[in-house]
Amino acid sequence: MHIRNNRYWRKTNQIVKLKAEYEQLSDEDLQAKTKEFRKRIQEGASLSSLLVEAYAVVCEADKRVLGLSPYAVQIFGAVAMQYHNVIEMKTGEGKTLTATMPMYLHGLSGSGNFLITSNGYLAKRDALNMGRVYRWLGLSVGYNEETEEEQDQIKQKKVIYSNDIVYTDGGTFGFDYLTNNLVSSANQQFMPSFKFALIDEIDAVLLDLATTPLVISGRPKGKSNYPILADKFIKICEKDVDYALSPDKKSVWFLAAGIKKAEKFFKIKNILTKEYSDLYCHLIFALQANKIQVRNRDYIVEDNKVILLDRNSGRKMVGMQMQAGVQQAIETKEGLENSPQEQVIASITYQNLFRLFPQLAGMTGTAKDDKQELMQVYRLNVIIVPTNKPSIRKDEPDKVFYTAKAKLMASLELVKKSYNQGRPVLIETGSLTLSNLYSEMLLQAHIPHSLLNAWSVSQEATMIKIAGQAGMITVSTSLAGRGTDIVLSPEAKKAGGLLVVGTEKMPLKRIDDQLRGRSGRQGQEGTTVFYTSLQDQLVGRFPSKKIAKKIARHEDDKQQEIKHSGRYRRFFRRLQKSVKYEEQSSRFMVLEYGEIARLQREAVYKVRGQIIKMNQELDQVVIHSMQKAIKNFLSNEDLSLAEINDFVCDNMTSEFKNETELETASYNKRERFLNRTALQALQAKKRKLANEDAWQYYLQLAIVKAIDDAWVDEVDNLEALRSVTAQRSTGQTNPLFEYQKEALASFNRMKDDIIRNIMRNVLCSEVSGSSVKGMQIYFA
Repeated sequence: MHIRNNRYWRKTNQIVKLKAEYEQLSDEDLQAKTKEFRKRIQEGASLSSLLVEAYAVVCEADKRVLGLSPYAVQIFGAVAMQYHNVIEMKTGEGKTLTATMPMYLHGLSGSGNFLITSNGYLAKRDALNMGRVYRWLGLSVGYNEETEEEQDQIKQKKVIYSNDIVYTDGGTFGFDYLTNNLVSSANQQFMPSFKFALIDEIDAVLLDLATTPLVISGRPKGKSNYPILADKFIKICEKDVDYALSPDKKSVWFLAAGIKKAEKFFKIKNILTKEYSDLYCHLIFALQANKIQVRNRDYIVEDNKVILLDRNSGRKMVGMQMQAGVQQAIETKEGLENSPQEQVIASITYQNLFRLFPQLAGMTGTAKDDKQELMQVYRLNVIIVPTNKPSIRKDEPDKVFYTAKAKLMASLELVKKSYNQGRPVLIETGSLTLSNLYSEMLLQAHIPHSLLNAWSVSQEATMIKIAGQAGMITVSTSLAGRGTDIVLSPEAKKAGGLLVVGTEKMPLKRIDDQLRGRSGRQGQEGTTVFYTSLQDQLVGRFPSKKIAKKIARHEDDKQQEIKHSGRYRRFFRRLQKSVKYEEQSSRFMVLEYGEIARLQREAVYKVRGQIIKMNQELDQVVIHSMQKAIKNFLSNEDLSLAEINDFVCDNMTSEFKNETELETASYNKRERFLNRTALQALQAKKRKLANEDAWQYYLQLAIVKAIDDAWVDEVDNLEALRSVTAQRSTGQTNPLFEYQKEALASFNRMKDDIIRNIMRNVLCSEVSGSSVKGMQIYFA
């Protein structure tokens, strides 16, 4: 580690030295360096070989355009990111400016380079501010912005993604990746090949959101009354009799008695068989909705709609839904009208999305605690960047209380005192409910304040921007406002800087550290203190009879604060470590399951991409598919004449006369007859489209539709498989092995479906119009 850091410092010193020389260059000479670098890249120079010169150029450009000259520690961080590292830079140390160096370097290679932010506001802000530097140096830069009309959106996306550098939030980028792989022709694709991604707040994206699926839904499923019936059944189930809940309340499953009760309730036998798989899936969804998902923690109800919440930040996840029927189960639980349940067309997790990049880097204020996972999953090392000025922030020891009420009242006294002193205070709460409660407490104490949670997220940047004013009190959920600095007024600095008050320990130490990092930025004064109790959510995740007895014994004591509480602080730290290992285990499990979907998705997208780029080879694809489909059909040796006739009528042509001799014909004779019939139908279809371009376009659409229809069913099937096989752990089987085995069988069936549907789509669909523009297709 030290050897590597020494190498980065040597590069840093070289850049600082060269930057001093570049100060003498005119604007025109400095800008001309971009053309020089690009020419050298075309001649075979690697980006790493240009690092020192390119970084020195952009450092000088930062000073001339923005009036900001990167410090040596910022340059060191930028150097480290070029070598597949995550840099840990404390809040306020200038990550946004640091990013201009690696982004400029990679932007020299053309499109395919992205800076990923945690939300769209930051992407736009940083692209506009830092984009001035890139454009001044001759590079193009863009950022994602929503458009309403689909056609305009495709045009705009092409413009955005053609830029050398693109700033975008992870969610929009992920949906664009999925959309780009769903278009029906090559000229509608807008994404370039991926080269480099620099992820800001990388722990939030690759850890906190790692398992969040990005889902595009489309084709509606048939309406079902299963959600209502399942919800009614779950309401009569008993904990530890019919179902079991894990200690952390994140997993729930049926017990044997619950399975029997379900069979009796629905008057069926063997509910775990394939016949009742859809019903059983809905029972699992209802169980999760009623026993795991909590209103105002995991979701809110707004305008009679369920809106998901980010559990860490408290932000609304607008536009995102639970997957595979859980959304409808929550809506049923809340007595709302069910939103249409649609089949998943495409899906990918953040984990698998960013593993598509050949080179990754990241920045955050807290990564050290998770360096092992970042290395294992993403092959990213963590480098600690020293602060430009020594930190003088004072982190007070945690204050521990027996009860939550005593803890909150004690913290309120500190807030009152600080408010009277004119000191700004940021109060962290662990949930939407607690943020609202604390706001009520402040109102009763006649203390004006800002409340930043899911209900006020539209004013997030403004609230955080003024949170550093003298006497300003801000109540916030844990990570709200992340990415926006709290700037102290002169009066606030005199009052002692920002006071951060944590009202409970968060599930992860990393999140506590992020909160502490709000105070004392860039060597300023500041104080942080956490108020905790034995009734906090973190303690509740790991129920303990000993702790429960301790609370019962002391809850009426006048003295509620626990003195000499060192062992309790260590207790909270152990709990946080337990949560960390649990969440790591969960992410690894999702990764293992997701690996199956990833391999299948990449195989499908690869073939699909080849099809939409083909021009003249599509006839052979269709002929090969017909031959293969016929072989698959004839693999059943006991075919009757009626079955052969049905196969021809359903997949080739309805203009078919019964060939009675086929009933006793050999396999080879049947195969020759079916191949000849298919080929004749293909030639007849081609004669209707005399224009070769129109014929190739028709074949392309027919093949792509066959792939898409089969893949939609496969994605849906994988979700159902995962839900069903997860329950098999109660039968002494490995659920992951069962999932892998059945997913492979399902994938093979999908390939057979694609081949047969290509034949049916090409031969049996109705076409009107003989030109590409005027063509209308009615697929069989």
